[in-house]
Amino acid sequence: YHENRAAANDTYATEYEVDVSSRETMEQILLLQGYKEAVRVQKTRRTGAYQGWEICLDELEGLGSFFEVEQLAEEGVDPQQVYESLKAFLGSLGVPDSAVTTTRYDIMILNKVP
Repeated sequence: YHENRAAANDTYATEYEVDVSSRETMEQILLLQGYKEAVRVQKTRRTGAYQGWEICLDELEGLGSFFEVEQLAEEGVDPQQVYESLKAFLGSLGVPDSAVTTTRYDIMILNKVP
């Protein structure tokens, strides 16, 4: 269970992680509950870590390459402080603020579809 906050746009995400032995079975469970597939995100991900940051290099079908950085913060940590630290880290790598987005991959894909 993870709670993620992006202070820049006040988004808040709660993530639950479980092991699923069969993707097909999980899809059928969701379909039987009445869910419908809205978008499918096809990605290849390589992960690593550096000084408390989780770093992911993602290759997304139809969208291109992305560099995702996140830090899971403890309860009571100021999200704005984490965000400022993230911006400083990205700046040290030469990533300009204009290249940073908090838009999720599924939304990017939905917005790309004509």
